[in-house]
Amino acid sequence: MVILEKVYSYIKPLIVLLMSILLHLLFSVSALFPTLPEGSQYSVDVAIYTLLISILLKSLENSINSKRLKVEIIFFRTGKSTFQDSCNVKVDTSGPEKLSIQLTVSGNVSKKNNACIFIEFPRLVAVQADGTLTVGKLDGNKYYLNLKDVEQGSTSNLNTNLNFLLIENSKPNGESDGDYVFGSKNIGLLTKIINKNKLHINY
Repeated sequence: MVILEKVYSYIKPLIVLLMSILLHLLFSVSALFPTLPEGSQYSVDVAIYTLLISILLKSLENSINSKRLKVEIIFFRTGKSTFQDSCNVKVDTSGPEKLSIQLTVSGNVSKKNNACIFIEFPRLVAVQADGTLTVGKLDGNKYYLNLKDVEQGSTSNLNTNLNFLLIENSKPNGESDGDYVFGSKNIGLLTKIINKNKLHINY
């Protein structure tokens, strides 16, 4: 979805221009005004149609955005909330490492929206909640949130921190590495999931 949005933003001016030229060829608005020089009719038509098409597209974009649901996730070490492109967490058996996940949900949350997001930590890491999770649930080493369970109005925002304790498990089968998995299910065109930085787990 993010890729499609970027592609659309790049080609939108070209789309508007081509549609304006086509409409000029189909119907010349400036031809209705005999006082306009014939040589300027093309420029006037394209300018008029460009303005009208841009207004129409902007209206459609606003209508779509008003119905969208946006979910943003940021990883950071507890007590160090400064944003970084990479959140590096070192786990070992000596004691738990604290990890926080900032979760922001904004837009139109509907009970019909069955979209789910999950964060699955590697098998080498034992995970438990550090306090009470305000939303979602932790099942083993997997955090799971069904967005239809988020209680909020269509114009409200949810902004919460989820706190976890991580500790290294014994290494099965000689494994010494692993990484988390961030995923989603049943994500429709009106739901946008943004993982704003990466989590790196070091042993």
